[in-house]
Amino acid sequence: MQPNHESGSSGPAGVSASERRVASRDHFEGEVTIDLTGIRLAGPGRNVSNSGVYFVAEGNPRVQVRIEGAEGSRLGELVRVERIGAGRVGVAVRFVDEPSGD
Repeated sequence: MQPNHESGSSGPAGVSASERRVASRDHFEGEVTIDLTGIRLAGPGRNVSNSGVYFVAEGNPRVQVRIEGAEGSRLGELVRVERIGAGRVGVAVRFVDEPSGD
């Protein structure tokens, strides 16, 4: 894997995303799968229309993550899902367990 040297965008209080990161990122184009089975999100609504609803859910939904080329799976928390167009979404997961055997 090749290191990813992307510069982060500015976040809260002028702190860049790269300064908030706990670990460095590496470029990776293999297949990643997360299991969302059994996840239920509930919380107070913020707004609703005929085309959709926005609400805020409590908690950190846990997911199992499988990464191509790695043995087994990792436990993670779903951090963000964002629509990136053309019927695709970007998904961010924070690992909550220790990697095995690296």
